[in-house]
Amino acid sequence: MTARYMSIKDIAEHVGLTVNAVKAHHLRGNLPEPAVQIGLTQSLGFGWSVEAIDAWDAVRPRRS
Repeated sequence: MTARYMSIKDIAEHVGLTVNAVKAHHLRGNLPEPAVQIGLTQSLGFGWSVEAIDAWDAVRPRRS
């Protein structure tokens, strides 16, 4: 079975944020550590497990 991971775009759709908002969370270190990194010498992207993103989404601060 092939492992599946969420991209930043997938995360945005999954939690109801914009892609730019998810990128900002990632750059500030607010997302969980990625489960995978694509590329050895040049990072082509990261992937997160659905479980890690669901856990993060359950506790992330929301604007009121």
